[in-house]
Amino acid sequence: MKKEDILDKGNEIEINLNFDGIDNDDLHLNITDDFVEVKARKQNAAARENEDYFISKKSFAEIYRKIIFPEKIDADETKTSFENGVLTIVAPKKNPKELP
Repeated sequence: MKKEDILDKGNEIEINLNFDGIDNDDLHLNITDDFVEVKARKQNAAARENEDYFISKKSFAEIYRKIIFPEKIDADETKTSFENGVLTIVAPKKNPKELP
């Protein structure tokens, strides 16, 4: 994960996380009123063969991230999207504070 943005947009909190190389099926979220947990898995396999040898390489990585919201959010109304390796979470605040 190379990039993380957490934005306070007044009535909602927006989180953008970069997960290059992760498939949608390998991304798992747990969203509560207090935090979001993101778990991701990345597995690569490559094989190369010629007359004299056979090479097989496998790599496996797990990513875990827990972000605590600065205010309580409404987990039931939270929207998520995952496009081009970027996970976006838009969470409406339960009791938004008025900004001066």
